[in-house]
Amino acid sequence: MHRERAETFLRLLAETELRRAAAQPGDRTVVAGCASRVMRVAGALAAVRAFGEEVTGPVMDDFELALGTRRIRSPAGYGRGLRSWMGSAAPRGTPARPDVAAPVGQVIPVHGQEVSGEVTLLSYAQTASGALLTLVARPGQLRPVDPDGPWETVFNPHGSRPAVRRQGRVMIPYSQFTATDDGGGSYQMSYYGNASRPGEWILRLHPDPPRDLSWLDLNTTPGEPAARIDLTRSARPAVTVSPATRSPGEQLLNNIAMRLLATGSVFPQFVLIVLAEMALEYPGSLPDTADGLGDVIAALQASGALAAHSPVPGQLAALCARLNVTGHGITEPPARGLPEPWLGVLTQHQRATAPAASARDGCAAVAATFPDLDGIRLTILGLTNSADGTMLHAHGSGLTHHYYGWPEKNLAPTVWIRDSHGRWHATRTDKQHEGDVTMRLQVVPPLIPGTDRIEILLAGQSAEVRAMLPVRWQ
Repeated sequence: MHRERAETFLRLLAETELRRAAAQPGDRTVVAGCASRVMRVAGALAAVRAFGEEVTGPVMDDFELALGTRRIRSPAGYGRGLRSWMGSAAPRGTPARPDVAAPVGQVIPVHGQEVSGEVTLLSYAQTASGALLTLVARPGQLRPVDPDGPWETVFNPHGSRPAVRRQGRVMIPYSQFTATDDGGGSYQMSYYGNASRPGEWILRLHPDPPRDLSWLDLNTTPGEPAARIDLTRSARPAVTVSPATRSPGEQLLNNIAMRLLATGSVFPQFVLIVLAEMALEYPGSLPDTADGLGDVIAALQASGALAAHSPVPGQLAALCARLNVTGHGITEPPARGLPEPWLGVLTQHQRATAPAASARDGCAAVAATFPDLDGIRLTILGLTNSADGTMLHAHGSGLTHHYYGWPEKNLAPTVWIRDSHGRWHATRTDKQHEGDVTMRLQVVPPLIPGTDRIEILLAGQSAEVRAMLPVRWQ
C-alpha cells in the first residue's frame, strides 16, 4: 500500500475543493459538494487501510478550519458531521463458536394488556449475540385490545393499495414470555431489535441456551398452554464456496455499484433531488450520489488498493451510463460487459415502468447460517413482504463502523439474491451497523409472486458463497 501517495492525493484534493468553495463563498450547495467529495475519498482510503485516523483526522481538521477562515457559512453541525462520518475502520474479529439457525414458521397466540391475537415465529437462531427469536405480525394477526389505542393509519408509499390501519409503536408483551427446553432449562425474554418497525420483533433468551436443543416449549400468555417449537428442521442448506480475487479497491467499488443499483431502482429522480437538498442540512446523508467517484477511483489507484488495469472502474462507468447518472468524473471508458448480478438488477430496473409488485403481504420462515467471510458472519432470520417491499432479516457479526450503511467505507461482502424466476435482486439498508447486530435488508426490486426459493450470493474479497433456500410464504 502506497501510504505517502495516498496521503498526498487526499491533501491535494482538499486544497482543490477549498479553492472551489472559495470561488463561490456563501453557496451552501457548493460547500456541501466540496465536503462530500473530500469525505468520500477520505473514507475510501481509510476503508482500504491506506492509512487511519492519524492521517484522516488532521486532514479533515485542516479542511474544516480552512472553510471557517475563508468565512464560508456551513450548515449547523457541519464539523461534527465531517468527523463522525469518518468513523473507525478498525477490523473486528468474529466469535469462534459457529452460529446455528432453524426455520420455524409457526403461529403463536399472544394476549396482553394492549394487543391480542397471534404472531408468526419465523426462526430460532443462536448467534454471537445469544439465542434469538424472530417474530412478525402478518396483516390481521394482531389486534388492539382498545380499538382507540395506539394504532395508526399509514400511507402506502407505493400507491398500489389504499392506506391501511396498522399498529404503531406497540410492543408485544415479551416480558411475560417464558420458555423451557428439552433438557429442563428455563428462559426469560428480553427485547433485542426492530422495535421501530411495527409488526416485527426480535427477542433474546436469557440465560443463553445450549446449542444442541431439539425443541422449546414457548409460553406467551400466563395460564395458557405452551407451544412446542421444533428446532430440528434443517437450516444447513448446501453451501458452495468459490475463490475470489478482488482487491480491497474492487470490493469497495462493487459495494458502491450495489448501492447505486438499489437506490436507482427504488427512488424516482424527483425523490433523489429532494434527498440531495436534505444532504445540505445533514452532510453524509446521501452517500450514493455519483459526484466524486472519479476521485475515489484515482485515490484507490494512487494507494495501490486498485490496479490500473482493473476492469471494475470501466464497469462502474458503464453502470452509471446505463442509469443515466452523470457528473461521476470516471475517466475510464465504459466497459462492454457487466457482472451478472449488476446486469440482472439493471435489466429489471430499465424494464420497469412502475414499482414492482411484491410477492404478497406475508412472511416466510427462511433461516440459514453462512461461514465467516472476510471477518463477517451472516445469519438469515426470515423474509417478509409488506407495503414497504421485501425485507430480508439478518444478523451480522464482526461488522465495523458504517458497514452495510455507507459504501465509501464498506468492504463487507455484498448480498445479492437470485429468485426462482432467475431474476437478480440487490439489497440495501439505510442504517449504520457495528459489532453484532440485527439488520433489515431491503430486497430491490421486491420479490415477485410465485417465488418459491432464493439463492443468496455473498460476494467478498476472498471468496463468493452461494446457498439455495426454500421459500414458503405464510
